Order: sequence, then structure tokens, then C-alpha cells
Amino acid sequence: MTLWEAGTRLGGMLVHAGAADPLLERYLGWLIRQAEQNGVSFTLAKSVTVDDVRAAAFDEVVVATGATWGRPPLPGAELAHVFTVPELGAWLRDDGDQVGARVAVIGGGKAGLSLADLCHKRGRTVSVIEPTHVFAPELGIPGRFRLVADAEANGIDLVARATVTGIGEATVQVRVDESDRSIAADTVIIASGASPAPGLADALRAAGIHAHVAGDCHQLARIEGANLDAAAIALSLS
Repeated sequence: MTLWEAGTRLGGMLVHAGAADPLLERYLGWLIRQAEQNGVSFTLAKSVTVDDVRAAAFDEVVVATGATWGRPPLPGAELAHVFTVPELGAWLRDDGDQVGARVAVIGGGKAGLSLADLCHKRGRTVSVIEPTHVFAPELGIPGRFRLVADAEANGIDLVARATVTGIGEATVQVRVDESDRSIAADTVIIASGASPAPGLADALRAAGIHAHVAGDCHQLARIEGANLDAAAIALSLS
């Protein structure tokens, strides 16, 4: 089995998630060890093309190219102090001055709360902005309760039912329950807005090459969804 990876490290978004969540970092390490023990050959920094796949003449092809992270169509979203999660890769692994003292995290899912916790541990003042009334909705009630309770105990400002209307040089403007609010922030992290990246899978199909798809490249289903896809593909090939 051969695994081609576009990045310089194995794991995709799990690399970033693991920096904010030690359990996910351990999980990624376990996955890599399992692959190594089963004789998987890794090639890093490999940007795969249709010609590459055709020339390799694989019996089966699985595409797991993940998702892309964009910026919301908001005034100020392109400012220099606004980052998507992948753009913070170096800071996630090693604290530095890329992230300022006051952080606003846009998106209150598990990723947003985990990032907020990491920022808090590194001495930042943090607000998490969530458009619904539920934080970390992808988790079950026990996991969600733990993350929210820990955030509140750590003094993280959880702003629910909030619609971001604009980003300024030192503030994020939100509307909460028909009222406007200004949240101080010299760094803004976009922790939502990922979208599937099916480009390679679509190109292979167009070239007449059958490919299985797994994970966020065809639908956003996070780690659990990727694992279910992988299990289904493995069973279909057995």
C-alpha cells in the first residue's frame, strides 16, 4: 500500500487538531504506527495528479484529500490579523507572537473550543463566537458539557447566538439577540467554514479512473465520518 501526502507531515488536519488537543495528538501517533507496522509506504510533499495515478497503475485508489478552509464574506476578513486554522500551523506547534493577547475565535464547535483552550493556556484572553445557542454540537452531551464547563471555568467568554457583522483592526463586531456588541481582539481565528475538496476525485472520475472517497473531501463528517468511510471501503475490498 502506498500513501501520497501533499503536506510535509502525515495527518492532515489532525496535525493541527492534535496541537490543540493532546488526545488527538496521541490518536494521530497511533494511526501512523499502525500504518507503519502494516507496511504502508509514505511519500510526503507529493502533489498528486491524474497522470501520477494512471502511471502507478494501482488496483484500487482511495482519495482522502480533506477539506479547504476559507474566510467568511465579511468586512475585514482579509485583514492581516485574521487567520484560518491551517494558517496557524506553526503557532499551534510552538507559541509565538503570531497570535496577540486578545483572541476572538469565530466558530464554537469542538475545534473552536479546543483552540480557545490552547490560547487560554498560553496566556491569551479569549472570546468564542458561535451563531447558534449550542457549543460543540458535534459532540455528545458529556463531551460537550466538559468542554463548555472548562471554558467557563477558565474565564473564556462564550458568546452564543452571535452573528459576526465585521472585523476591525482591534475589534470584532457582532449582533446578539438584536443588540450590537464589540469584542476586543487583536487576533481573529476562523474555526469554521471548511468545505470539501473533491478536486482530485472529480478529476480521476473525469479521466475514467475509479476512486473511492473518504473523509471530508466529499462531505464534512470530521474524524468519525472519515473512520466510517475508511471502514466501509476496507470491507468492500476484503
